[in-house]
Amino acid sequence: MLKKSYRQKRIAFVTKNLHDYQELLTWDPFRDWALNSVPDSSVFSYLNIALEILCSHDHQTLANAYLDLSCKVAERILKEKKCSNARCKDGWPMNQGHVLRGHAYAKGLQRAPLDLDAIAAASVHLEKWCGRQGRDWTQFEEELYLCAIRLSLICDNWERAEKLLTTKKRFGKKTLPELAIWRKILASSRTNLATDLSLASEFDVYFDKIRNPLQAEDVMAVELGILREKLFEGHEEIDWKEVIAVVSK
Repeated sequence: MLKKSYRQKRIAFVTKNLHDYQELLTWDPFRDWALNSVPDSSVFSYLNIALEILCSHDHQTLANAYLDLSCKVAERILKEKKCSNARCKDGWPMNQGHVLRGHAYAKGLQRAPLDLDAIAAASVHLEKWCGRQGRDWTQFEEELYLCAIRLSLICDNWERAEKLLTTKKRFGKKTLPELAIWRKILASSRTNLATDLSLASEFDVYFDKIRNPLQAEDVMAVELGILREKLFEGHEEIDWKEVIAVVSK
């Protein structure tokens, strides 16, 4: 059971920034496009703004405008293969993973079927990038690796998630709790998760922290919301309204 509520904080935040959100829509998202070495950041910036608005239970039209922008930027990146060009190659393939992940969610929130092939490919790209970062990881690599695990679980690829969880990397105190939860979930019988109240409670304690808009980006909270619905509520199909509702509770 979720015990914390951030709804009023979210509503106050969006209300305070409403003018800035409206003004940002007048900016050209492709200005200095040729010089942009981190175009994936724009995909996520627009998506996160849309989620901030959606989670405040208001301004649906404004949220849709940001989802449109996120999709337009992602689609141009993919069409031009921008993530692997000379200016952006230092971020490859992490940047490609972020674009595929962000685009899939932006389209899904616009009532298109969630592109699980894109989510699966994003997981692979993030894992590959982490694998190239040497023996000692920072919290940044740890968080990306955990994202790769979440994406595999969203795709119902438990075999891949189990393989990822065999890593010998040592995780820090900020990322270890999520790693521990996935290991417990993968070690359990999937058919019994809906009745495993202890594990569900442990998941919700962690989810409560991530739902805090000051703690993590809303994209991560949405991923945990999707998995909460799939694993503990037994919902095979993603109900975006329900996911947004549980994130913004």
